[in-house]
Amino acid sequence: MYSSRIDEASTGNVSLFRSCFDKIPGETISIESFFTGYSESRKRRVEMVRACQDKDEQRKTKLRLPAITPAGVFTVRRTNCLLRYSGYAGIDLDNLEGRTDYIKDKLSGFPGLAYCGLSVSGTGLFALIRLATPEQYESHLESIFADFSSMGLYPDPACKDITRLRIVSYDLNPIINFSVSPYRKLSAHPAEKTAAPQQLHGDAIAVRVEKCIRQIIERQIDLTSDYSTWIVLAYAIGNQFGEAGRSYFHEVSQFYPNYDRGETDRTYTACLRGSSVNIGTFFYHCKRAGIYW
Repeated sequence: MYSSRIDEASTGNVSLFRSCFDKIPGETISIESFFTGYSESRKRRVEMVRACQDKDEQRKTKLRLPAITPAGVFTVRRTNCLLRYSGYAGIDLDNLEGRTDYIKDKLSGFPGLAYCGLSVSGTGLFALIRLATPEQYESHLESIFADFSSMGLYPDPACKDITRLRIVSYDLNPIINFSVSPYRKLSAHPAEKTAAPQQLHGDAIAVRVEKCIRQIIERQIDLTSDYSTWIVLAYAIGNQFGEAGRSYFHEVSQFYPNYDRGETDRTYTACLRGSSVNIGTFFYHCKRAGIYW
């Protein structure tokens, strides 16, 4: 499926995982081959996901698809196991039903845009931005987020997780330009935005989280219908509270129609292994749902 495999020492390489369940990559490939490679097999598998009406089954089908780490090459999919940057950053725009073509056109002239196409579900977009200085990944990301926000577009904050996966997808009319000049802007203060929630005392963060969870329970709000959101919430809660956050994750997950306690436990345990997602991501998704603290 992915020709154009190149040497690991080259730029533009990423780790390929056979499925989202894998922690150790199967091989190293060029990022361009992942996004430009086409096969009928890939198309059929993606169309199966998009045609699935059962959200739980759709989740499971997505997880079985191949995926890459757009940020670079890893020995193991953990933040401290990055071998080298790819020179690209991935941006997710979710819940764009009926607006994907319009948003794609809006992004067509964005600096550094190497690729933009439909997500695997077909209801969102994935944008790939070529970076001028990959080693300043976080600073670039903060600047990209600010530029997107100025356009009225709000990327999923979980994109800041350098280990985040991009599941294989298919788009009949993507934007492709891997020779694009790289995005050069850097945020003046990248750490301030991502670290602000962490500057609270741990007890104060717990109080805020519990206020949010009370509203979730009282109003029976499901924040987890999208699988990727469910996963980043597990990372956010797990990184902040460790094992003590397991009950929080169950309380947040329980209003998903096909909630399963065993699956929720296994997911939370897997997400305790580490990620750069912080508790600010939890508050972000709460705010999007009209939950305040």
